[in-house]
Amino acid sequence: MSNLTINASHTEEDVYTTSPAYIQITREIFDRLPKFKLPFPLHASYDDAIKPVFGSRASDRLTREQHEVLSRMCSQGMLFLSRRDIGAYKDLLVENLNLAAGDPCLSGLERADILSRGITAKASAFLEQPSPATLEAVHAGVLALTGCLHADRAAINPFFQLDGDQGLPWHGFKTMIFGLAAFQKIYDGRQGRRHLDDLALGLLLHDAGMTRIPGFVVKKPTSLQILEFEKVKRHPAMGVEILRAAGIQSVDTLNCVAQHHERLDGRGYPQRCKSGEITVLGRIAAVADSMAAMTTDRPHAKARGLADCLHELARDRRRYDNTVAKALLVFVLTELS
Repeated sequence: MSNLTINASHTEEDVYTTSPAYIQITREIFDRLPKFKLPFPLHASYDDAIKPVFGSRASDRLTREQHEVLSRMCSQGMLFLSRRDIGAYKDLLVENLNLAAGDPCLSGLERADILSRGITAKASAFLEQPSPATLEAVHAGVLALTGCLHADRAAINPFFQLDGDQGLPWHGFKTMIFGLAAFQKIYDGRQGRRHLDDLALGLLLHDAGMTRIPGFVVKKPTSLQILEFEKVKRHPAMGVEILRAAGIQSVDTLNCVAQHHERLDGRGYPQRCKSGEITVLGRIAAVADSMAAMTTDRPHAKARGLADCLHELARDRRRYDNTVAKALLVFVLTELS
């Protein structure tokens, strides 16, 4: 299984011991609930006690009058969700990522889980059918995440506790998290929000061109033949075409896609750019993409630990930007230990 795991023993039960037992239902959340059939039980505060309210069972249907009563309770700050029903609440927030980003009742790990699920789902939809509409959904999800990071740099840390699969959307998400962590460590808030947003989108979708490579090549468990590898080497340029066709104009975003396989010694692809020709964000993308691959189980190699991989990339000065690799290594050793 692909993972960003630093502490794989962390479970949802651990969250219950460190977070409030109940989550307040805000007006923004209430207005997104189905009117007459609740997706999870609700509770109300009465005289310093919290008790279930009508419509709490899955089979219950609310009358119009009951819905109005709940609405008034919500306006008065009386309506709550038990953290034991957090799963159904997360499912709701996956479709409303801005609400997840701003919900003060969520733990950092809960918020990271919701954002990762929502963003990878939107990225998957875009990769299957690239269009301005699916891109807009991806962009909105990315902005929800970068908004959290812009407000609190430490908000990125819980993302390293998440597990995922070996699919393209999760690889893009892992690459994005690695790249954003490096970016934050290098610039320490000195770059504006727009650079963070553009970098995040480019990293998430950096492998969009792989959707145009034949499946038998992408999934081949053995080494690629020369002609097969030549096809793979075209995917960065194809990715740029896909993103441009969907409406992306940001040079920073497109450079992440175009340059994530370029290497400082000029032996990367597709343009064989050398050190001076590779942008800063392209260098970040190269390290982040390699980290996402090296920490994932692959047919020819098992996943390796974060620090082990970063030490290797930091030593490989010929191909990888040492400042980027070291920044990410320092982040892992200091922020995640």
